Amino acid sequence: LDSQKIKGKFSAINLECQLKKRHPDKKILRIDSQTVSDPNHPAFACAKRINDLIPDYDVVIATPTIGTGVSIDIRGHFDAVFGFFKGAIATNDVMQMMNRVRDEGVEWHLWVAQYGCGKVGNGSSNEYILWTSKDKVTRKNLELLNKADQNIGIDLLETHTDPRHTRAWAKMGARINAGQWNYRDVVYQLLIAANHRVKFSEDSQMKIDDQI
Repeated sequence: LDSQKIKGKFSAINLECQLKKRHPDKKILRIDSQTVSDPNHPAFACAKRINDLIPDYDVVIATPTIGTGVSIDIRGHFDAVFGFFKGAIATNDVMQMMNRVRDEGVEWHLWVAQYGCGKVGNGSSNEYILWTSKDKVTRKNLELLNKADQNIGIDLLETHTDPRHTRAWAKMGARINAGQWNYRDVVYQLLIAANHRVKFSEDSQMKIDDQI
């Protein structure tokens, strides 16, 4: 999942609650920023021992907390891997999350939003426009600081943001935003590029018309 909070319909917290009600006999583990930092939760600091922990659970719910740097290497434990992505993370991060489970014999089932919501800066997929907007925000903040305290001594005419890191940020941000504007299509292309066989489903118990 790409969301944790209770306000999200398919967030980690809500999904855990629903599954516990429907399947009280199943052992469910939720791994997110809240549980991995709670010393009293089974998922506390689980990254280094995840392959020893997971076999004890029937269902594992994960957020981007384990999007990278974690490899689930156990074989034959999972029946399937399900991904629900509303667009809060970049398209490449979707692939990173799904690939945490290394068992190649397990099918993936994905629902991906048509458009993403996690855009960078002003949301532009144009590097120059994104960089210009960031520079304007920086200069506006410096102007407000000058108005707040004339003794700060910031000369706006002599102050420049470092173009190297700002332009690097703009390049990466534009790339992420381009994926957000065509979220579902880009994820599909990434799946094909990774040699996955993709089948589209017309049915949906979630009452969502078309999904991957």
